[in-house]
Amino acid sequence: MRHPAVRAVTVPAAISLVLIALGCAPAGPPSPPPAEPHTAFAPVEIEIGGDPDWLGVGFGSLWVKADVGTVSRIDLATGEVAAEIEAHDLSGDLGCSGIGVGTDSVWTCAEQAVVRIDPTTDDVVASIQAAKVWSQGRIVQAAGRMWVLSGNGDQLVGLAEADGSLSEPIVLPVPCTDLGAVADIVYVVCEAAGRMLRVDPAAASVSADVPIVGPTHVSAADNGVWVAAAQGVLRLDLDSLEPSLTIDGLTVGFFGTIRADDSGVWVRRVDPFLTRIDGASGAVTRIVSAPWGGAGDVIADGDRLWASDVDGQVVVRLDLPVGP
Repeated sequence: MRHPAVRAVTVPAAISLVLIALGCAPAGPPSPPPAEPHTAFAPVEIEIGGDPDWLGVGFGSLWVKADVGTVSRIDLATGEVAAEIEAHDLSGDLGCSGIGVGTDSVWTCAEQAVVRIDPTTDDVVASIQAAKVWSQGRIVQAAGRMWVLSGNGDQLVGLAEADGSLSEPIVLPVPCTDLGAVADIVYVVCEAAGRMLRVDPAAASVSADVPIVGPTHVSAADNGVWVAAAQGVLRLDLDSLEPSLTIDGLTVGFFGTIRADDSGVWVRRVDPFLTRIDGASGAVTRIVSAPWGGAGDVIADGDRLWASDVDGQVVVRLDLPVGP
């Protein structure tokens, strides 16, 4: 659930893309490629009721968290819904957002609890009271634990994958909203405070604090930490956390998201539906349009790309290479 009441947003009339690489701006904004329709990529469209939003991949399946309280399990090869799992009963409450795939379990939420699903049986096997914030969309894996923002977003708590036991909270200096992780490090964006934090779970401490205006989403991979911010999409160096790429004007907003991989990042927006950024050059290499205009997530599975749309009540699979 992206917002307790509002589903629609204003679609921007145009975007301006300006690449700044290592502090050197090109002579002018690059011309983005023409938008391709999603139908150009042999789509499989799966209707999912209850506002399908956040996505995870694992155990031969796509896992879809819907606002209504269900988790849909979709077979990666066939695109068929293999199971509908009731994670929580919304019952008119705000419910919760969030899903993550661990080593041997799938993790989601029920109000402020974190729910563990056994992928061998599709059963909910545990519900752990972790005081998880409702807005966190991705439950990330690092250092043998699944991590959630707790309290007012000013604490980071890890759940042991083996038994769901809670770590001692890592106190954050400000309330935060979203997580990314790579190489056993957790990255935290704090939109209202205009900061991104690097957290070392082994030391149970914040190891870096970087000012960024309006960061809404973060996704980390071996090539850097990607942040969707008020300025556009940024890539930060893993070691220094200095910006190595800035794509000005490619704003994502609360209803979109980003998903990094080893060769770049996918940007899921209201319009256009999907944008691909090459990690080496920062160039926009693909823009995909689609007939939906709601919030949603994006995730890759080899040469297949999956995206959800809350308003359209759909998950779509595209046979689209994840690289440039």
